[in-house]
Amino acid sequence: MEFPLQLKDEWYKTNRIQEINLQTDNIIVDPLSVILCQIKLNTPVNANILIVLTEADINYALTSEMISHLVKKFSLNVDGEIVSFEPQEMQILLKGDGKLEFQG
Repeated sequence: MEFPLQLKDEWYKTNRIQEINLQTDNIIVDPLSVILCQIKLNTPVNANILIVLTEADINYALTSEMISHLVKKFSLNVDGEIVSFEPQEMQILLKGDGKLEFQG
C-alpha cells in the first residue's frame, strides 16, 4: 500500500524534500476510534519510508535552526582520544559513488 504523506511540522514548510515514499503492510483501523476522532490501529503496522533530498536541499536544511541546534557539539574517538568540536558552517557533498563528504 502506498499513499502520500502530508507533513505539517514547521520545519517542512521552509525546507524542501524531493520525494517521500511510504510503504506499509495492511492497516486495520478500529472503526469506533474513527467515530471518536482518536484513530487507533487494531494491529501493529510494518512501514518503510524513503526520503530523497538533493545535495542543495541537505545543505539548506543544515542552515536551519532545528538542525544547527541538534549538531552544536560533536565528540569523536580518534585513535583512543576523545576529540570535541563545534561545526560552524556545515556542508555535505554527495560524491556520486555512494560516498559523501562533510565539510564544516
